[in-house]
Amino acid sequence: MSPSTALKDYNEKFYTYQHYGIAEYWIVDTANKMIHVYYLHEGTYQRHATYGQQDTLHSAQFKDLAIPLTYVFEWG
Repeated sequence: MSPSTALKDYNEKFYTYQHYGIAEYWIVDTANKMIHVYYLHEGTYQRHATYGQQDTLHSAQFKDLAIPLTYVFEWG
């Protein structure tokens, strides 16, 4: 997500993906070094968690998926 696409990511894409039943939606905020994870529950996205650069991201959909975010954000 960049500042120029933030509204699109939080609104248009969010509701489009929700409408089409995408099981999990991650919004990567590189400026603030955070990832917001949402999962689909009964047709509506629910916030799973928000992770910062020192955290390990855990997927709501894929229980064994864990990503240390220090590696993700050091690329930028």
